[in-house]
Amino acid sequence: MKPGEFIKEFIAKDGKHITIRALDICDIEGMLAHINNLVDEDAFLIINTKTDYISELEFVTEKIKSMLYGDALAIVAIAEGKFVAEADIRRGIGRANEIGSLGIAIAKEYRGIGLGKELMTLLLDLAKKDNYKVIKLGVYSPNITAKRLYEKVGFKVAGKIPYSKMKDKYMDEIIMYKEL
Repeated sequence: MKPGEFIKEFIAKDGKHITIRALDICDIEGMLAHINNLVDEDAFLIINTKTDYISELEFVTEKIKSMLYGDALAIVAIAEGKFVAEADIRRGIGRANEIGSLGIAIAKEYRGIGLGKELMTLLLDLAKKDNYKVIKLGVYSPNITAKRLYEKVGFKVAGKIPYSKMKDKYMDEIIMYKEL
């Protein structure tokens, strides 16, 4: 996967046209606004503080380097000229190099229209072609919608880690996996 490489055009359930492509260096500002909006929303993400341009530049640059070395797959979704989602799989190291960790983040107004399933399906197909054997992820227990999506695409619950704190409450992080 090359940075910025076009993957596909997708028409969501609500009729929105969405372009899906590989992450590129030109996505820094879009990623920055996206993650900071999710932090403002207090979305179900591990990140809970806003970031700045320099930090996002370093993050995107490292992710692109990982893509070029074959250690990551990273895709983004653009709709109506706006950055609306990103998803990635990061390869494990050493003996875990056939295991990937998946992350996905979708803007609030683009959830529930089939974009999450499309991104997951694309990433899993790309991971299989790239010789990943197992993909794992974590989802917070109150995020029922995401958990259902993961189950729909074949993920199984491996266990849970208690006591993740979010919104001043404690909850479990459900660990899920899928064999490819």
